[in-house]
This record gives sequence, structure tokens and C-alpha cells, in this order.
Amino acid sequence: MQKADKMQRRELVLEGQWHFPLKLFDLQAFREWRHSRRFPEGIKASYLEGMVYIETDLDRSMRRGNGHKLENELSYGPENETCFCIDGWLCVPPSAFELEGFRDWIHSAGFPHGVKATFIGGSLEVETSPEELESHAKLKVELVGELRRLSKRHALGDLFCDSTTVVWPPAGLSTEPDLVFCSWESYRSGRVRESERKEGSNRFVELVGAPDLVVEVVSDSSVSKDKRRLRRTYWQTGIPEYWIVDARGQGHVRFQLLTRGETGYDAVAPDDAGFRLSPTFGRRFRIVRRTNPVGRYDYRLLQRKHAGP
Repeated sequence: MQKADKMQRRELVLEGQWHFPLKLFDLQAFREWRHSRRFPEGIKASYLEGMVYIETDLDRSMRRGNGHKLENELSYGPENETCFCIDGWLCVPPSAFELEGFRDWIHSAGFPHGVKATFIGGSLEVETSPEELESHAKLKVELVGELRRLSKRHALGDLFCDSTTVVWPPAGLSTEPDLVFCSWESYRSGRVRESERKEGSNRFVELVGAPDLVVEVVSDSSVSKDKRRLRRTYWQTGIPEYWIVDARGQGHVRFQLLTRGETGYDAVAPDDAGFRLSPTFGRRFRIVRRTNPVGRYDYRLLQRKHAGP
């Protein structure tokens, strides 16, 4: 019961490290929080007429596509409308703490480019930092390239990446995985479908349901989200296979290939050569990292046909 209650706590999580409860829109609650041990280090916060202003120590020049914004250029509504206002440019409205309001917000003209937002059971996870080149961007390109070639060669289904929203209302989920794979059979069975946010627009902007596979490449700001909260929620959604790939730091890439069990995901053990079996593709995969000619990283997604039962 305690874990379930914790999952239902409604809060804004910024960059995976700062937590802001929804109740802060009330002045008294804000004052109590501001002087409590729960107040996070490294920020400034103030309250004015329903607005919660938050100042972080994030380097604005590093934010994805938002470094040009001025302090009075808000990303949502008029300046006097209730919201979390982060560093003077990103405003999160109270309506975004409900799934339908969140979906309206992320697909609105006011949602800022380059921000990654996830809705999990009433809480929002917002990331504004750029993807790290060596441990994230390069790795994702390799995964997309190899899985796309495999999908095309064998006519298996659709592969999506970046800004592809996966929604499943019964689990209270709206998120943008790094990669998503949907087989033709998953479409035919109705397990997943492409959806318009505005009916009749002929603009399909969401995948609703349970794709065959989702992949998350771990960043410093997404560790807890990818490895704990999304792992639970993807299982509740009914997604059969989940890859978690963590290339931060030196040494081997940490690759978890998870398949859906009765009460949660089960990790697939590697074979003697380090390959893990993917039921979705019927193949074994291994991720290796080497040094390129200029001393940076190069990644390979190796695969083998599955010869066993």
C-alpha cells in the first residue's frame, strides 16, 4: 500500500532531482514547504498570486533550443495565470497534472521545443538538459539504425524514435521513449494504434496502447524514471519487452533486456558470448563500445539468429 500511495503522489520532478508537490499552489502549503527539510538544495523559490517561481542553477546556454528565450517569455498562458514557472521561461500549468490536460499541454503551440515531459500516474517528469553526445546520442543512433534495418529487411513493423508519444490512460501514462517498435500484428489486433489528438485533423501524434518494445537510454536526469517508475508503468501497460541501456561512465555498456512476467519484468540472462534473446525480434543482441580514431566512443549493436527452442 505504501508503494502504491507513493506512485500516486502528484508532483513535478525537474531533471530527476528536484521535487515540487502540486499542493504548492496554496500559499500556506508553500510557506511550510519552503521552511521544511523537503525544500531542495540548489534552487530559489517564491510565491506570487498563485504562481510558484522556481530558479535553478541550470546553465541556460546548455538547454536544448531554449537559450534564446528572455525572462518574460513564458511557454504557457499569461504571466498571471497559476503555474510552476521555471527559470522564467518554462511554465507548467495545474491542468498538466491530469492526463488529458497533460496531453493538451505537450501538443499545444506553447509547449517549448526540446523539453522532454513524462506523465506517470499524476506526476510530471520534466527534462530540459541536452542529451550527452558520447553516452546517449551516438548510442541511440546505432540502435535506431540497426533495428530499422532489421525491421525493414524482414517486414516486421514500424520503428519510431524521438518525440513519439506513447499513451495508455488505464496506467496513467504519457511518455516519449527513445525508441518504440510496433509490429504489424500489434496494429491488427488493436493492441496499439496511431491516434490524432484533435479529431479530424489527420495528424497522428500519439501511439495509444502497448507497443511490442520500448527502449530507454539512461541519462543522469532519467535514472530513477527509467529504471524504476517507467519499468513499473510499462509493465502495467502490457508492453512485452523493455530495454534499458546505460552507457554512462567507462567500461562495458549496461544493457538490460526485460521481458514481461506475471508480476513485473524479468531480466533476460546473457548467453556465454554475452548475447541476450529478444522474443520480439527472435534474435539475440549484444551492445559493445569501442574507441574511435579520435579517441571518442563508437557503438555496435551486434545480433545473432536464435537457433534454440
